[in-house]
Amino acid sequence: MIKKLFCLFIVLSLIFPSVFTKSYASEKPYLKSDSAILMDARTGQILYEKQMDKVKYPASITKIATIALSFKYGNPDDKIVISKDDYISDLSATHIALIEGEQVTLRDMQYAALLMSANDACNAIARHIAGSQDAFIEKMNEFAKSAGAVSTNFTNPHGLPDENHYTTAHDMALITREAIKNPDFLKIMGTVTYEMPANNKKPSRPFANQDAMLKSFDPNYYKDAVGGKLGWTEESRHTKVTVATRNNRTLIAVVMDSIDPKAKYEDTRKLFDYGFDEFREYTISPQNVKSKQIDVTDGPNVIGTLNMYLSIPAKIALHRSVSSKDIEYKFPDITFIDKSQQDNCPIEMEIYLPDYAEEFMNNSPMKIKLDTSYTPLLSTVTEKPKKEQIQWLALQIGEISLISLGVTAAIIVTFLFFVFIRNFTILCRKKKHQKQLAAKRKKQMETMRIIERQTSPYKMRTTSTTMVPPRTQPKSQVHTKTPPYPKNHNRPSTQNKANMASKQNQKNISQNRNHRIS
Repeated sequence: MIKKLFCLFIVLSLIFPSVFTKSYASEKPYLKSDSAILMDARTGQILYEKQMDKVKYPASITKIATIALSFKYGNPDDKIVISKDDYISDLSATHIALIEGEQVTLRDMQYAALLMSANDACNAIARHIAGSQDAFIEKMNEFAKSAGAVSTNFTNPHGLPDENHYTTAHDMALITREAIKNPDFLKIMGTVTYEMPANNKKPSRPFANQDAMLKSFDPNYYKDAVGGKLGWTEESRHTKVTVATRNNRTLIAVVMDSIDPKAKYEDTRKLFDYGFDEFREYTISPQNVKSKQIDVTDGPNVIGTLNMYLSIPAKIALHRSVSSKDIEYKFPDITFIDKSQQDNCPIEMEIYLPDYAEEFMNNSPMKIKLDTSYTPLLSTVTEKPKKEQIQWLALQIGEISLISLGVTAAIIVTFLFFVFIRNFTILCRKKKHQKQLAAKRKKQMETMRIIERQTSPYKMRTTSTTMVPPRTQPKSQVHTKTPPYPKNHNRPSTQNKANMASKQNQKNISQNRNHRIS
């Protein structure tokens, strides 16, 4: 019997493993690429990383920063006249064969750079935006630093090999996150085909996106992908940046230093499947986060209090193995701040995940920006000019008065509401009682009418001849009664007729007696 039960357990555990063991559909994906990252585009949260801060050559994914800057400083309808400075010295590099004097638009160059990875188009954009490539490169590095890419250095707008031209997977994800905030950029990044119109030098030219994950007829197609950019040089090997959206969640996947074209597609697919399937969106409610107060100082004096709090719900991504109860929230470890830094100091709350979460996701603390409000100390009022004192006191009194009026109005409205409900209830009960009394009286009146009809003499006279007389009279004395004639009627009644007949008979009898005697 024990053997049978053991065999049954083994069979069921093979069929339904999740019933008997706590297992997950997939752990961290194994990637062939040397460096990779998966980032939530909305929050910047890192869901997966593999040597994400290792410095690598970016190749043509550099063009993401170039096109992002072209939207920031240029207009897509701008006209550009191609010069010899825009040519590419290395003819083996990708280009669209721009020639001197050719008139194009900035929009055409943006499509050429992202879809065809045209290096000459990038040179034309750089010269148009900044006047020269060197000036444009300065803007590129400033843009990278502002996006948080601290391990990046650009030396050209296209990504051709240069030992001083480098970045990291983490930095490229941050740059892409900043770039896709512009919907026009993401539109071009996700375009499959585009036709550049004819110009003064050349006929129209068709462009096709090189990213196979965007093409529905390709085996590497990924239905949730909305944009992508490829890169390759012998020094960098294969690089790829892809953006995908599912269920209102947008993820950015970056793979660098992939061994072959197939590996970069496989790794990107694994990252997106992991991010969309294994993670859920969790909302942090402001009620669950306590506020914190720190002092605001002016030299040695404390002049007020800075309140730090979460005003609106914040969303983060959690692996399905991580419980939201284990999340810890930590405010900045500061006790005071100078008034000169009050407006420019970013106040961020750090979110720490439990230690066991490191097995399935990046465990570095996440940061959420907090809202702040300043409350001056009452003692500082005397230090202000008299006019400011009066204004401040007036505002304070006005706020207190408005609050008092609001509370008083709320109390009065509540009281009147309850009084109305009470009076309405009493009125309803009164009407109901009156209806009951009226119905009772009506019933009594009907009962009295019935009794009066049954006991009335006129009723006795108008009854039929078969009506049973009162019990005081014997049955033999029951007489039928004929209704009397009207007063004005000349016809004698039946009783009068009988009396007259009786008198006539007595008269006849007396006449006969007299006749016999005579």
